[in-house]
Amino acid sequence: NWSFEEGGIAGWTIINTTEGGSGVQEIGPNDPYTGKGLYPTTNGTHYVMIRRGGQLQQTIQVPTAGKWRVVLERGCRDGNYSKYMNSWVMIGDKKVMDMPRLSEPEGFTQYTSDQIELSAGRDYLLSIEVEAVTAGNSSFNFDAIRLERIAEEPILVPFGKSGPGTLYAG
Repeated sequence: NWSFEEGGIAGWTIINTTEGGSGVQEIGPNDPYTGKGLYPTTNGTHYVMIRRGGQLQQTIQVPTAGKWRVVLERGCRDGNYSKYMNSWVMIGDKKVMDMPRLSEPEGFTQYTSDQIELSAGRDYLLSIEVEAVTAGNSSFNFDAIRLERIAEEPILVPFGKSGPGTLYAG
């Protein structure tokens, strides 16, 4: 349920610590969380809205040990509802991504975490968290949340110089 297109929160847990009301929303002409369609998602019609102080969590396991990263899209609400608020991503007790505060509203924007070394078959808690600011009704929208494996493999192609200023490969 990486893009919430099932219309529900299946596979995820929402923790509301400051303000309730977080949940899966659908883009439409009356959707207040995307400015009534002003800031739509690029991945279908559903997304999850997390209010200030809230967390979106899922226990994950990776099939292969190695370097991994989290990629997601974060969107905002219009007006001041998503401005001047931090959001970040944790894997276990390690913060792998800080998303910048906004001074102006923006549409869904892709963010990529730092890479983290994960072991195969071990449970990790993935947590997307929103700062507990004092202003009410503040929120961020999240969509297209996924893990990507980072593979580093040598390129076995010979390089050489065939003359002044000329490089060849293969």
